[in-house]
Amino acid sequence: MMQNSPPPDPAGSLIWDGGFESGSAGGGFRWQFTRVTRNVQISFDRSEKHSGEQSLRLLFNGHENVNFEDACHLFIAEPGKRYILSGWIKTESLTSSEGIRFEITARNGDNVTVALGDETHGTQPWTQIHLPWTVPGSGVLGKFCLRRKMSDMPGSDIQGAAWLDDVSLVGAENPSEAVGKP
Repeated sequence: MMQNSPPPDPAGSLIWDGGFESGSAGGGFRWQFTRVTRNVQISFDRSEKHSGEQSLRLLFNGHENVNFEDACHLFIAEPGKRYILSGWIKTESLTSSEGIRFEITARNGDNVTVALGDETHGTQPWTQIHLPWTVPGSGVLGKFCLRRKMSDMPGSDIQGAAWLDDVSLVGAENPSEAVGKP
């Protein structure tokens, strides 16, 4: 099923195959995305990567002011625990007033909480992004997505490319680690 054996993820990471090395996607507790969705092409890219053999590439074609949250990974987190979501993003000519960002959505019964990271757009080299997060309430099903909010600015049909690599969601050993990270 897998093209390559995935390298070891960071110890305790709730994200499986954060480096996209397996070439596997499609459900369960692994990467979930449709290769072409609403004017965005999503694919593994062997020519551009932060480390390993490949990354995940999003190619926005400029025909829509898209509300994008279609490259995701499910996980189960420990109640009340603090985590750090970390990953590397690169962008090339990513236009519009809204770029891409990390988003964690957690469901606990009828309650839904959302944590959003800072957005990235334009042309940026590989940059490590951190999003500290504390799990709400009791047993939680979480979802990490690469997210682009629809822009409220005229002429915001997004185009350009973004890459994601080396994603992990690990527990913060010290509670201060989950506070104040960029």
